[in-house]
Amino acid sequence: MSFFNPHNSIIAVAVSCVLATTCSRTMANPTTTNHDGQQPAATGLCSLDVFENNGTLHLLYGTRGAAGAVPLMYQQSADNGNSWSDPVRVDATLPAANGVRFGMDPQVTAHNDHVLVVWQTAGDGFMGSGPLTAARSDDGGRSWQSAPNPADDNSTSGHGFVDIISDADGQFSLVWLDSRSGQQGLIFSKSVDHGKTWAPNVVVDPETCECCWNSMDMAPNNQLFALYRDKAPRDMALALSSDGGLTWSPAGRVGAFDWALDGCPHVGGGVAAATIEGRTIAHTAVWTGEAEHRGVFYVRLDVDKSSYSAPARLGTPTARNPAIAANASGHVAIVWSDVVENQTVVFLALSYDGGSTWEPPRRISTHGRDATYPKIVEQGDTFQVFWADAHNGHTHWKHYRF
Repeated sequence: MSFFNPHNSIIAVAVSCVLATTCSRTMANPTTTNHDGQQPAATGLCSLDVFENNGTLHLLYGTRGAAGAVPLMYQQSADNGNSWSDPVRVDATLPAANGVRFGMDPQVTAHNDHVLVVWQTAGDGFMGSGPLTAARSDDGGRSWQSAPNPADDNSTSGHGFVDIISDADGQFSLVWLDSRSGQQGLIFSKSVDHGKTWAPNVVVDPETCECCWNSMDMAPNNQLFALYRDKAPRDMALALSSDGGLTWSPAGRVGAFDWALDGCPHVGGGVAAATIEGRTIAHTAVWTGEAEHRGVFYVRLDVDKSSYSAPARLGTPTARNPAIAANASGHVAIVWSDVVENQTVVFLALSYDGGSTWEPPRRISTHGRDATYPKIVEQGDTFQVFWADAHNGHTHWKHYRF
């Protein structure tokens, strides 16, 4: 089996703080901030995830130590990222994270003071991959305790590429990949008590790509969407559920690039569900390596009409690692990484009309630095972007608000 490698790896951690401000066309002035001075000493930032709930940003990151261990650290901000709580280690008394890297990041979600983190631990699967482990906090991340494994197959083989979200009622919904069906497939579970218990697992798709990250979102009408990379062809695919995840229906391939590949590209995509003029829309950002279409594309599913828009290219053919967010005002934002003059940089594209038209992409990462694997969340009328930023052998997470 053949594999593609991501553009860059980040191998150090920064110890300084930087503040920069630029201008936006119609939104509030964006702010770019490093808060890495609070990070524990380590040899490299290697994972990053962020979730927004009721005005609070929840940040989870891993830093690879000299002995190869990856402590998972949690911080939160209740003031739009202007200040952050002190870092708290999530996994201090729990099985260590295994196989952590950008693209298979441990995941965080929250509802009010209830916070849940899920990651893969070591086992007897491919390259030592193993079962899921979860930790929950009921005091806003100040203290952590063990939570049950969401997977109910009792297997110690690989369970990974998790994504987890919460809804307005505090229900946590989770997808991941495991091979209980004899090949890698997409599995779903949910918790109605903030991770204390998990519902029986549901197989969303029994055969998928082996190791691309997945993405979930929920529309205002409570429809669930799961975006993942399919097996044959290796295009991204959407599944949707209208009954809280009890049953799932395939919603087709996103972009239909017909990419034939015997291997895993290690690149996923993002989905952001919204309502526009009473219609449910699934906004997606996907990447394909198909020779004639290589790069990042925006594709929109009008659920009520069961129709996809034509793929709209964002960036150059070397663009990859997309993430997407949308808000109630019809604004859609997509971020991705690309290579410019031998540097990996982060770009942003904005649509103010629900994805019908797009402004030209703008570079938001700092010149002279390598920036990769961006994450984006919407927070009311603003968007928050995070990524891994490296310069002169130092790495940190960087935050951009607009």
